[in-house]
Amino acid sequence: MIITFDDLAGLRAQYADKKLVLSSGTFDLLHVNHLHYLKALRDYGDIVIVMVAGDARVAASKGSDRPIIPAADRAELLDGLRAIDYVFVEPGASKRGEVDPVYADVFARLQPDVFVTANEDWNNFKQIMGNTELVILPRITLGAYESTSAIIARAKSVVDDK
Repeated sequence: MIITFDDLAGLRAQYADKKLVLSSGTFDLLHVNHLHYLKALRDYGDIVIVMVAGDARVAASKGSDRPIIPAADRAELLDGLRAIDYVFVEPGASKRGEVDPVYADVFARLQPDVFVTANEDWNNFKQIMGNTELVILPRITLGAYESTSAIIARAKSVVDDK
C-alpha cells in the first residue's frame, strides 16, 4: 500500500506488537538485484516499509539525468511486489552521504525496529535512528547487470551501436 509521510506514526500504532522493518533506496529501473534485496527484508521483521528516494534526492546524488522513472511511478512499482507491505516517497533532497533532517522525522514517527540498507554511509548516522537496529546488507549481484547505472550504460551502448 502506498502511504504518505504523515501516515508513518499511525503504522507504529497499528502494528505495536509487530516488528517493523524500514528500508530506503532509489529503485530506478527495477531489476533482479533490487528484487532479491527487497525480498530479503522480510527476514528482519513482520511488516516491511520502503522509503523511495524523491526525484530531487536522486538528481542530487546521481546526476541531472536521473531518475529515469519518477518517484511516484517507482513507488507504484514497488507497491506491486509481495515482498513489501507499505511504500512512501521521502520528502527530502540531500545527496548520498548526507542525512536530510527529514530522516530524523521518519525514524521518530515510524519508530522502526530495524533499518536495513546496503549503504554503509548509515554507520555515520546512527544518532538519528533512536533505538532502531541498523542492518547493512552486502550488495547483491545476481543478474547480468548489477545496477541501474549498468543497465543505462548497456542501453546507451545498444543505441550507439545502431
